[in-house]
Amino acid sequence: MARRRTVAVLALMLASSAQAFIYISMQRQPRSSEVGATRMQLDPVVSNMIIGAVSGSISNMAVFPLEYAKTRMQLAKGKTQKAKYRSLAASIANITEEDGVLGLWKGSVPVLLGGAPESAIQLAAHSYMVAVMVTVVGAPGTLENELPIVCQVLAGFVVGLSTLGATNPMEVLRLKSAGGDTRGVVDQIRELGLVGLFEGCAATLLRDLPFAMIYFPLYCRLKVAIGPIFASHSDTAVLLVSGFIAGAVASYFTTPFDIIKTRVQSQNSTRESTGKFRETEVSSRRIVTAFATQEDAPLCGVTVASVALDMVTNEGWGSLMCGSGVRVMKLAPNMAITLVLYETAQSLVQSSIAQ
Repeated sequence: MARRRTVAVLALMLASSAQAFIYISMQRQPRSSEVGATRMQLDPVVSNMIIGAVSGSISNMAVFPLEYAKTRMQLAKGKTQKAKYRSLAASIANITEEDGVLGLWKGSVPVLLGGAPESAIQLAAHSYMVAVMVTVVGAPGTLENELPIVCQVLAGFVVGLSTLGATNPMEVLRLKSAGGDTRGVVDQIRELGLVGLFEGCAATLLRDLPFAMIYFPLYCRLKVAIGPIFASHSDTAVLLVSGFIAGAVASYFTTPFDIIKTRVQSQNSTRESTGKFRETEVSSRRIVTAFATQEDAPLCGVTVASVALDMVTNEGWGSLMCGSGVRVMKLAPNMAITLVLYETAQSLVQSSIAQ
């Protein structure tokens, strides 16, 4: 019964997301209706998705080693494991010693496959939501930073929700690879199935919703605030600094949600294996559904609450911030690079249309 409810909720969310995407793709942002060109133009949403996919793919692959090292640090348990992955430098050294330099990109295929649609949906959805908010609550010509903060936060909420379809499968597959599963992506997907790829989605949302609700409003405000400081420099400097600071703040304050999500998904896989640590044997067939009720508990095994309580009790409050420095080092430049590439390409496309 609990599993059927989970599948039903998942199906409803996917159906709603599909309907929203179809509706969005059929619309044009307000400014596009003002362009009187007779030639065919690429729909702004489609254009933004293509630009976002390329930008996200480049930045994700550039900083992936930091993400992989952070995951190994967060999954470390016991004195031996914690000593082995005690810091970013130690983690990278151990990974390269065991798997070589290319081992730092182990499990990057799911990130490349999932990161492109994730960035495409994330950035296109944000651009579209800003246009919608301007149309609904602002006068024509209203800038994003002139919107009420509530509208900007709401736009971030929708962005965080919209990327679930790409983010959750990517996270599930990435954690399997980080935990020692050396099989190919196709074999992993075949074992998990569609539902398995989306289980644990509540834990993913617990991390991604607050991140987007913090990041995008802060990024918008920072561009305006620090613009005069870099008045003598190019706009790229403003975008880089704004994206970096916003990414650092959002990633730091959402670290507890990130590590809880990582532990929830990995611990359930360990329960369903032969009992050995995840790095030595991975035979999981599903990822836990977070926020399980007591009725769901026998099926799901591990919940967000139980993982958080176990970490605080056995490892102390500091365990909730494990890997925070590495997470900031990874996400801050990642978001900065992504937004610079995205907004620069967006400006070039708009300039070419205007000519």
